[in-house]
Amino acid sequence: MNEKPESHSMETNTNSNHFTTNQRAQIIVKPSENIDKNSLLLSSKISQHSIVNEDRSWPPEHSHEFERVDVRVLGERIDSKALLQLRPSSTIDSIRKLRRILGSDLQNDWMSIESPLNSQSSSIKSTRSTLSPNIPKPDNYLLNIVDELNFTVFRPVNNDGLIYPIKMTIDQVNIMKTWLLQRATCAMEYIWEDLGPLFWPRWIKRGVCVNTHSCSWPPGMRCRSSGSRSLKLLRWVCKNDSGKEASNRRRREFQTNYLGRLNRDTNSHQTYVEERRTKRVRRLIRKLSLTANGYHCEWNRYEYMVSDHCTCGCEQSSINSN
Repeated sequence: MNEKPESHSMETNTNSNHFTTNQRAQIIVKPSENIDKNSLLLSSKISQHSIVNEDRSWPPEHSHEFERVDVRVLGERIDSKALLQLRPSSTIDSIRKLRRILGSDLQNDWMSIESPLNSQSSSIKSTRSTLSPNIPKPDNYLLNIVDELNFTVFRPVNNDGLIYPIKMTIDQVNIMKTWLLQRATCAMEYIWEDLGPLFWPRWIKRGVCVNTHSCSWPPGMRCRSSGSRSLKLLRWVCKNDSGKEASNRRRREFQTNYLGRLNRDTNSHQTYVEERRTKRVRRLIRKLSLTANGYHCEWNRYEYMVSDHCTCGCEQSSINSN
């Protein structure tokens, strides 16, 4: 019975505008010719780290291992040797061009060009930051609810069986308010995630809700993501550069330039400025693009959503059951 060779996946979806894992490029290890069927399985000496570099970059530096790698994007085979010439450039000049392409979309608080991790953990895909959890200030909704609470306690004072209202002191009321606000306010930790060399900037920061205990009284509700932030990244995309595709690309560029010149007299000044920037960005992308062995690779804009806010709410299982 034939056994399927092991496969390793890389997240290079070329058809989606959102970060998904439904369609991926696959790196498949091929067995050598004239090999026994029982040896199709990889030996323990050949691990994922020997096929993909420790820093998650690729192609592998060792040529004898690289020849054993068969790469397919959406089922279409890519020549392994071609990948050596299709890696995005990481020179200082290239980084300067990438900065100009992103422009104001480069958010230093949420992205990092260089690894924000120390050298010992730089190969880890995601590591919790050394910053303490971010405990946001309570929102106005919680503050208004707490201010409207009546902290009068009813309990028997004498043995006459009657219940009397007992008001708390200001200090006692403040302690109770603080406890309730801290209980209902959700903290967030941040994780730096390495997306690999096919994205720029390579490192992004995303929030994770801290759920050490229930955020409600009585217990039952949990902290969950309630807000998201859109990060504009660049993704390295390679496509089959057949004669038809190359011709279509040149025709699209010509039509864009022609229509821009045709409408220049009627456009406002702001539109004209945006048009010039679009052309400049397109020119920079063209300079950074690579074409080799029948493939064309270039940087494309890419939207990546990250969580940036947590609120106290019902657990998902409870919502589904209702």
